Amino acid sequence: QRRIQQMAFNFNSYMKQFDSRLADADARITSCEVNLTEQLNRATTKFATSATRHYNSFTEYASQSFAKFQANITDYTEQVLATQRTKIMDMHTANHLKIQFDIREAEKTFNDRLEQAIERAIQEILTTADDATDNINAQAEHIIQQAKGSYDPASPLHASSWKYAEPKPSKMFPNVDITQFSSVSKPTDAPEYHQHIKMGMDEQEDDCAEHEPMFPSIGQFSLPHSDSTEQLISLPPVSHTDMLKRVHLPYPCREQSYIWYLQLKSNANQYGIYLIGTEEFKKDKSLCPTTIYGIKITLARYHDMKGTLYHFLAQRSIISTDHTDLRNIINWHAVSTDGYHVLYEIMQRIHPALDPEALFTAPMSSALESMLFCFYQYFT
Repeated sequence: QRRIQQMAFNFNSYMKQFDSRLADADARITSCEVNLTEQLNRATTKFATSATRHYNSFTEYASQSFAKFQANITDYTEQVLATQRTKIMDMHTANHLKIQFDIREAEKTFNDRLEQAIERAIQEILTTADDATDNINAQAEHIIQQAKGSYDPASPLHASSWKYAEPKPSKMFPNVDITQFSSVSKPTDAPEYHQHIKMGMDEQEDDCAEHEPMFPSIGQFSLPHSDSTEQLISLPPVSHTDMLKRVHLPYPCREQSYIWYLQLKSNANQYGIYLIGTEEFKKDKSLCPTTIYGIKITLARYHDMKGTLYHFLAQRSIISTDHTDLRNIINWHAVSTDGYHVLYEIMQRIHPALDPEALFTAPMSSALESMLFCFYQYFT
């Protein structure tokens, strides 16, 4: 029993020791856990701090690299633009100087040619005036001799008079056909003619007290252009450059197309480009007349007129970009460059005779007032 008690006492002591050791182990484990937790927290904090620092460094490096790249791109673009701008300015300056030089040379050439033409014209005018003066003096002397009765049949004054001279080609008007002038027969040198003239002069001397001296009658001669039925030889040439430079007739609007067409017809007529009247409008009929002043319009003449008319209408100062439909018509005929077709399609939009199948609404009173005002301005 004593052993059992001692064994129980020993067991109790052993259990106490075990409990104390277990408590010590728990304490140590707890302290280890605390230490491990602290170490993990410190490691986590350090890792987070390091990661944040590296992220900030990477972000800063990326921002700096992007900013540097953007600055390099901007600088390179500015350099390229500056270089191109300098080249363009140099080219513009060179072209401007070249154009100025060409204009000065053209003006100099034009002035030289103009001075030469004026000088030749003045010389011809003076020569013609001198010849006319000499002929008039000779004719006056001839008339005075006839009046005084001192007519000399052998005198060549009457035969060399300007009235009997053959027409000569003019340098100022080279297009004039001298063969169209009426030829005047010179007085004959036959003795019978001189005898007849002498007898007439004798009779005139006998009646000089009662009658005035008889001067030659103008009606005896066929003067140039005296025939009223004479027709024009040819039409004036087409003045392409003058038409484009001097005629400024912008297209107003749809309601004023009639007045615009009449003004265009009147202005183009001065530069050798002809249009038919609005009363002659018919469907599928060209706006180019077939004859002018009885002269037939040839195919070559038609090509000259239609090209000039197209380039005139194609100017943006005449038909602006606001009229998109009209600009489309002009672009459609860019290959043929037929101004008559363009003008036909423009007038077809507002004239019933050119498009009988189209429906035209009745104009408003305001449009009629504007049209009447335009007609009043045009005809007054």
